[in-house]
Amino acid sequence: LQLNEAEVIHNVFLSVPVGDIEFVCQQLPVAYTASLLETLAGETARGRHLEFCMRWLCFLLKHHSVLIEKEGYRSQLKDLQRALCAQTNDLRRVFDTNHYSMTYLLAASKLKVVDTPARLEEPEEPEAKRQKQDTDSDV
Repeated sequence: LQLNEAEVIHNVFLSVPVGDIEFVCQQLPVAYTASLLETLAGETARGRHLEFCMRWLCFLLKHHSVLIEKEGYRSQLKDLQRALCAQTNDLRRVFDTNHYSMTYLLAASKLKVVDTPARLEEPEEPEAKRQKQDTDSDV
C-alpha cells in the first residue's frame, strides 16, 4: 500500500477477507482513503463484487466519514455515486424483468389448472380404446 499504486491497492482490496474489512478500514492510514475510494468506485462500476464493495464502503464511511467530509474527495465520491446509480438501475431492470416473468408464469399456471378438466374430456388414446374394446368383447 505504501507505493500508493492503483494495481497494488486493488489487489490488497480484493485479498482482504470479509471478516477483516472493518479492522482494515479502522487501521487505514489517511493517505490511502482517496485511493481506496477510487478503487471502490471502479469495482462497484464493474459490478463483480457488489456486496463486498458495499461492506468496504460502509466501514470506510463509519471510520473515516469526518475525514472524507473535511477533505472533500469530491471526484472520488462522484465516481462512486455514478457507479452506485448504474448498479441500482441494473438491479432495478433485473427485478422488473423477474417480476414480469413471475407474473406471467403465475397467470399461465392458473390457465393450465383451468385447462386440466377439459383435458379429461379429450378422446382417449387409440391403445386405451383397444384395451377397453378387448375387455368389453371378453364379457
